[in-house]
Amino acid sequence: MAGITRIPGSLAFRVDKHIATVENANESMATTLIPFYSLHDSRHQVYWPQLDKQKFDAYAKKVKKQALQDAELAAKTIDKVTPSQQQPEVEHEFKGDNTRAGVNNGHHWRDAFGWFSYKLSNKDLNAELLRIEYFKHDINRRFVIEVNGELLAEVDLKPHSSQDDFYYIDYPLTQTMKEAKTLELKFHAKPESIAGGIYGIRLMSHPNSIKIQINDKGCRNAAFFTPRKTQSYFHNNSMPWLWPLFFTLKTDSILHYKFSVIR
Repeated sequence: MAGITRIPGSLAFRVDKHIATVENANESMATTLIPFYSLHDSRHQVYWPQLDKQKFDAYAKKVKKQALQDAELAAKTIDKVTPSQQQPEVEHEFKGDNTRAGVNNGHHWRDAFGWFSYKLSNKDLNAELLRIEYFKHDINRRFVIEVNGELLAEVDLKPHSSQDDFYYIDYPLTQTMKEAKTLELKFHAKPESIAGGIYGIRLMSHPNSIKIQINDKGCRNAAFFTPRKTQSYFHNNSMPWLWPLFFTLKTDSILHYKFSVIR
């Protein structure tokens, strides 16, 4: 294939021609491809679908937008829990009584006929709200949310108008909660009802407190693909042009969008 050369003394290859890049990228950049087995100590994904030029540009814009949204969410998140996943629950000192857990369409959840709790960290005292993710078909469920024994909200889940199956609600913290470095979050079912399901928990700063600026000059891939993930594309043309988007297989050479946090 044109533009692909083997790096002497290794099984790696260098690609320096016909590389698809997002807008304003440095066209002189090259991509290094390494054998898949050499990523055995890293989490990774490899894709080789085909895209023509028009679809590639549209996909790059879509991914750039999603990368910006993910970066903003990450910057505003102080602590988070994925219910029913073992490691996050261990790290956040999960406790509970008469509780259930499972996976719904790839989303982990937990609920309870009794109660369950986690401990969240607010060491810098920047927390402003608690964001809870729900499933829109969980209805007529009544429960109480408490933080450090103080009432945060009484919840009565009703049919939701969200077009997506999952939605979130932000609950502002009281001043006392904001001043605590450790927040014990507890979900307690009301009589003859269920607490949850809870599909995600985020302790967050104020939604408008942080803005992200993106500088993609000289960069070729999106921030939400970590250096341990890869994604590449072939240009669907009469010539076998290689169009990698989210480079590369060589993890130490991956480039990201550059984000600036504005507080």
